[in-house]
Amino acid sequence: MDLNLSLKRRDQALASLEDIYSRAKHYKMSHAALMELRLELSESLTKAKVPHWIITYLDGAERVLSNNLYKYDLEYCSFAPDGTIVSHYRKSPRYYETLGYSPESVCNKNIKGGHYWKDTDKPFFAYQDKLNHPTLDYQDPQINIVEAAKEHS
Repeated sequence: MDLNLSLKRRDQALASLEDIYSRAKHYKMSHAALMELRLELSESLTKAKVPHWIITYLDGAERVLSNNLYKYDLEYCSFAPDGTIVSHYRKSPRYYETLGYSPESVCNKNIKGGHYWKDTDKPFFAYQDKLNHPTLDYQDPQINIVEAAKEHS
């Protein structure tokens, strides 16, 4: 493959990857929905028979995008005994100590937490077992979000 064509494909693939992460932030997608879109991109690159160095380049770019997502847009949360979602991030408005909960009350080993989008109750990568969540009755609408994101692209 010609170098100029390879560079053009790399730039297009990078723009597609950045678009996927941008849509994930905008629509507050779950990790599963994000990975579904990422898989579609990988499959399209495989079909296009791009050079392996482009795939490796995108893996590095995705690591940066993912790290930034966890650093700036997500926070680790768990559940207080009354079912309130509380954050473990000190600067969060729903930090458990700010809301009056003790560390012992939110560190119940029977109630698992996970990563949530900041300032929302939408899970990104969270343990979703209704037996372990006292009041959480969240219906994951990510299939519809993925379809809506595809329509806007």
